[in-house]
Amino acid sequence: MTKEEKNKLTSDALRHWYENHQEEYCNFTDLMHDRRGIGFDQVFKTAIMLVPKYEKALLLYLKNDRSEGIEDLEKILTDGGLKDQLALHFRAQMPDCIVPAMLSWLFFGRSFECMVEYGEELIQDGKLNFLLRRLASFNIKTIINRSLTIGARKEEDWVKFVSEMEDMGITPVVTAGVVAKFKSIPTETKVEMKSTSEKKP
Repeated sequence: MTKEEKNKLTSDALRHWYENHQEEYCNFTDLMHDRRGIGFDQVFKTAIMLVPKYEKALLLYLKNDRSEGIEDLEKILTDGGLKDQLALHFRAQMPDCIVPAMLSWLFFGRSFECMVEYGEELIQDGKLNFLLRRLASFNIKTIINRSLTIGARKEEDWVKFVSEMEDMGITPVVTAGVVAKFKSIPTETKVEMKSTSEKKP
């Protein structure tokens, strides 16, 4: 079976679950949009359940004020067999397991936008220390770039996202800074995004 065939099989299975479990799916998305971070806490707990080494590595990363990229953290998840573990839990669909809803949300929901929104809010939270806000900033950039790399979003989608945030009175400083560097965006749009990215939260 080719990689494309495997991907299609995965996508079809997720879509079938998504179409037949709307209430469960919507309950999960509601958690992910809860500004107290309840959904993200559940996702984190699932990650450390599937790859126990991840918890200590993440805590050390957060405490190390020289930490920059998250490539080492991603490698721990990859080497720990996260992908296979997720597939196993999706197939088993055990009671109270969030994996099917989580994967469906990543494939079909506003997952990238939601994660970026939450990151922007963390950055503007004066109660958080510098390290956590810097991590949030780095994560926003990583999420946007990954969404483009895998073809889940286009550059135009992120331009629209910034515009929608501004319409709601929110200044997505980091996101606008990333968008201002897009090559396909017209110059006048880049100027607008650069202006937004220079606003202080």
